[in-house]
Amino acid sequence: MGSYTTLSIDNYAIHISKSNVDPWIMTIFTEQDKIIFKGKQHPENDEEIIFQYKVQIDKAIDRLTVWDLL
Repeated sequence: MGSYTTLSIDNYAIHISKSNVDPWIMTIFTEQDKIIFKGKQHPENDEEIIFQYKVQIDKAIDRLTVWDLL
């Protein structure tokens, strides 16, 4: 099975990867943005632990802007 990551904005996937989480993308999020729950990504799958990060777009923009300053 493996792990998959999807970066979505307003439910529109803009980046998908398998096995590895892109470290640059994770700079958008903090530990407080993390949500952990059990569920199914697809009906045919078994229940699994899902790690999800959510942040409001204005906060994500602010966090990305910091990288422009470096």
